[in-house]
Amino acid sequence: GYGTYGDVNQPDEFQLINYWRIIRKRFWLVIGITVLLTTLAAIYVARKPDIYQARAVIQVDQEQPNQELVTSDRRAPVSTQDPSYFNTQLQLLYSESLLRRVVKELSLDSNKEFQKAKAEESVSALKSVLRAVGLASDTSKKREKGVDEVSVSASTNLASSEEIAEAIRLAPYVDIIKKNLGIEPVRESRVTVKDTRWIELTYRNTNPELAALIVNGIGEVFTKTNQEKRTGTSRKTNDFLQERIANLQSEIRAGEVKLFELSKTAGILRTDNEQTIVLDRLSGLNKQLLEEYQPTAFEVTEVEAKIKAHQDEIKKATASSEADLASFRKRVSTDLANNLKTKYLTAKAKEDQIKSAYSEQYNQAQGQNQSGVMIGLLKQDIETKKGFLEDLTKQQKGNDIQAVGTDNNINVAEIAIPPDMPIAPSRVTTVLAALFLSTLFGMGLALFLEYLDDTIRTTEEIENFLGLPALAAIPRIDSLPKRRLLLVGGNEDGQDASKSELLIHMDSRSSLAEAYRQLRTSILLSTAGHAPKSLLVTSSLPSEGKTTTAINTAISLAQTGAKVLIIDADMRRPRIHSVFNISNADGLSTLLSNELIDRDIAEVIEFDEASNLNILTSGPVPPNPAELIGSEQMTNLLSILQEHFTHVVVDSPPIASFTDGVLVASMVDGVILVVNAGRSSRQVIRRSRQLLQDIGAKILGVVLNNVNLKSQDNNYYYQSYYHRDSYNYDDE
Repeated sequence: GYGTYGDVNQPDEFQLINYWRIIRKRFWLVIGITVLLTTLAAIYVARKPDIYQARAVIQVDQEQPNQELVTSDRRAPVSTQDPSYFNTQLQLLYSESLLRRVVKELSLDSNKEFQKAKAEESVSALKSVLRAVGLASDTSKKREKGVDEVSVSASTNLASSEEIAEAIRLAPYVDIIKKNLGIEPVRESRVTVKDTRWIELTYRNTNPELAALIVNGIGEVFTKTNQEKRTGTSRKTNDFLQERIANLQSEIRAGEVKLFELSKTAGILRTDNEQTIVLDRLSGLNKQLLEEYQPTAFEVTEVEAKIKAHQDEIKKATASSEADLASFRKRVSTDLANNLKTKYLTAKAKEDQIKSAYSEQYNQAQGQNQSGVMIGLLKQDIETKKGFLEDLTKQQKGNDIQAVGTDNNINVAEIAIPPDMPIAPSRVTTVLAALFLSTLFGMGLALFLEYLDDTIRTTEEIENFLGLPALAAIPRIDSLPKRRLLLVGGNEDGQDASKSELLIHMDSRSSLAEAYRQLRTSILLSTAGHAPKSLLVTSSLPSEGKTTTAINTAISLAQTGAKVLIIDADMRRPRIHSVFNISNADGLSTLLSNELIDRDIAEVIEFDEASNLNILTSGPVPPNPAELIGSEQMTNLLSILQEHFTHVVVDSPPIASFTDGVLVASMVDGVILVVNAGRSSRQVIRRSRQLLQDIGAKILGVVLNNVNLKSQDNNYYYQSYYHRDSYNYDDE
């Protein structure tokens, strides 16, 4: 059976030659993809800027506290024997807080290249696409929203709202640094891998100076941060002390200026005994005023003497007369009153003058007293602030002494210098890699297309997928050499006779004629004991070349001298009568619809002298072709015809579309299935094969029709036929 043929001819499971044939079949596809992708890669890397990498090395030693430094806060040393300490330093180098400090100290947020990188990152095409489909979030909007939120309400003990807002603002620049930053521990590789206490910092950028600046900045900030942590100080503490000292100095200067202006405005002048001039004047006026209110001892004695003298006179005058005494008393009283009145008025005027001056000096002293109080308070405030300033200055000096006295166990072992040579892009390597990968991709695509290709293209595929023998491979006429086409039937005037479907128009030495001779040989040797008398040529679908194959097979058999009849059993779309240019008024449908008489059969059959072929056309198209074909009349007709002809070749409709061919297949000695190379589906052909096997038809084999001679996809014997034909033609 056919299963035995398939088992015997089943190829090995894995053959590299099969893959090579698949790739060779789509050779230009592979070449096109390779050239295209390699060219695109070359253009891409040619337009990319040079990337420079700066390198620095940081050394992390064990912490060694200074034993000679006496401080009030003595911290226990951290043991760096623990591997986690070194790993922690690696993580700290990559921390966002450290990188934010680097951005601030180096002012990278105002750097043009960083601003450009930030803008490019926010409008990248890939991110836009991902954002559109919901696979990426808009971080810029998030950050803007976050800044607004934290600037209003966010505040914790660990960080203020301003610090959180600052961190959000600097986040894009930190991300840019992270993308191009490399942090790796340095290991010495000899017989074994030995760990060191070195950490390698690398940064990539199109600007070599900027790359070196960032690497050195990270190293400097990292060592400074570690020193601040070890000495008990921090950047915040130092900043606070400096800011507070500056504020106190400013306040003291402002107080002294205010003190000077207040003293100047109040007009307070000091004497030698630190007493003000206004108070001295006030004291003098007060003393003078008191002296005016108390008469002197001389004045009292003088008055008493006058009174005594008056008394003595009075005594002497008593004796004279009373009248003289009264006159004397009156005169003395008048003089005394006038003298006293004059002195009183003089004293009163002087007192009023002293009181006026005293009041004026008193008011002035009162004003100076208030200004003095304010000046005293101001002096006290200035002295207090000077005390605070002295304490803060001492504390700052103590911190500086402590920082200087404590050794830093982390330092920069090797600084970064701007590199001279770029490390990327590696253009030659990239182009070679693109060449290699694109070639693999092209070959993979060729294999994938082959996997998706459900058509039959080679005779090997017929044998492998169908388990049927390949009787012949018929080349496509337009794939023959141009000079061969002229010999097949064309002429130099431009008339193309090579499209003729008849073998009689072909050069007997052509590859096409040789292919049909190969088919004839396969048919004659297909059955044991004798060649098949009746033969059905059919296909799975229309337009696969079954009619042309049937005609040329019949002609090829007739060329051996045998008496051959070809029957057009395709009563749906008959074509044989048009090929031979004969009438189709009577034919197979006429014989099947009437009683079979030898004389009538002979009259219906036509003979073509050029091809030495007997022809039975389909006749008028009946309304029920399947009933006529499947009738007992058809079986009897074939039996009669086989008695009169050596070979009977039947052309039927496609068996996958109509049942006519299946019915005829059960009546003949063998069936030839025609497959159009590159068009016929494997599944459809398998179904056609199953239909034929289900009715017990004997499938002689498959004819691969319309094979492209120029393709790399030819079987070995067909290639040998082509080369042999070309060799004979060249010799001729």
